[in-house]
Amino acid sequence: MMRVNETGLAHAYDLIQHGKVSAGVWQFDDEDEAALKGPMGTDRATHEKHHLAIDDAHPEGHPDRTRYPFAKDGQVYLRALHGIRSEAHDAGQTEIERNASALIGDAKARLTPDERSQKWTVLRALRSLFGESIPAPDLRHIVKDGSKWKLYTKDGSRLLGTHATKEEAEAQESALHASEAAAAGAHGRASTPHEPRIVPAGVERRFIARPVEIRASEKGPGKIRGYAANFGTYSVDLGGFRERLARGCFRDCLAAGDDPRCLRNHDDNMLLGRRSAGTLALDEDDEGLVFECDLPDTQNGRDTAELIRRRDITGCSFQFTIAEASWDFSLEVPLRTVTRVGKLYDVGPVTFPAYESTSVDMRSFEAAKALHIPALALRVQKSISQAKARQRQAEALLP
Repeated sequence: MMRVNETGLAHAYDLIQHGKVSAGVWQFDDEDEAALKGPMGTDRATHEKHHLAIDDAHPEGHPDRTRYPFAKDGQVYLRALHGIRSEAHDAGQTEIERNASALIGDAKARLTPDERSQKWTVLRALRSLFGESIPAPDLRHIVKDGSKWKLYTKDGSRLLGTHATKEEAEAQESALHASEAAAAGAHGRASTPHEPRIVPAGVERRFIARPVEIRASEKGPGKIRGYAANFGTYSVDLGGFRERLARGCFRDCLAAGDDPRCLRNHDDNMLLGRRSAGTLALDEDDEGLVFECDLPDTQNGRDTAELIRRRDITGCSFQFTIAEASWDFSLEVPLRTVTRVGKLYDVGPVTFPAYESTSVDMRSFEAAKALHIPALALRVQKSISQAKARQRQAEALLP
């Protein structure tokens, strides 16, 4: 059972009270953990008080007993607290989430108005001196939590993936950068340090062989209802890998006010409804993404209703981009888990409900697979270490 670590909580408040707060990028690795444990590696008390939670499922001394690191070098990191709050919320750990929120409020109050922009100013100066080899201020961050390695978003607000080794986490980070760089090139523009965003990796389609219901309506040929996507189920082989959708992966794009259409067979000329017009409703439940569409009194609408009644149309599909996903290469067939959909373009009934692998699918898979190779992952790690060393050297030259 996961619970709040009272010793760690008291230490966090003590650091914050003395103004020991950082708004910089949060990293926590083996070296940071070793520093907390002392020269002999036996100072468990100091190590424990830098973590916000205790997992009673593990005995004293077990690496997974202390969880959610939030401080190092005598400072509490805001991005660490944001990540803890988000992860605790997703896991239903209410007390940990509540205390992380309270710490965030107190920590923010200790920052001076220009402290948040200071990191950007310094790194922009470093990049002007040393070029793109200096990490950008919006890099995602990797944290060792117990025996696992976690990759978080740039602002620390969301967990992107959990890995058994640091190399795997760095490989995922590099794969995301490669995907974003390719997508930025395809869109004719590059992401900059001033523009922290996730560029869509490309439009993809998924199909589900699940019947569409048709119901009577006061006007028009009827109303259709169905699932455009299912959570938790594995896809067929998409060309060397399989995929599943995590619960809640549509939450952000639905909340953001995306304006998807309901189309038959993804054909723009077969428009059935639109969210902004109120003729298409979308929602998530425990099973997946549900859509409901009032069919128009048009030839297309009437044909669609008749085809569904006759059971000639027996499946649905949706078209989307992926914002966040994690890879598991330990399985016989690698698995990609989509944790956040970037943009939802359309949903609707389809004639052939079968999975298809697209060029975007394969580019994503090949990039992730290549970056999973240990030798390449080690080269990436070496490159990052060299960049950090140059950064420290340059920072020493700044006033």
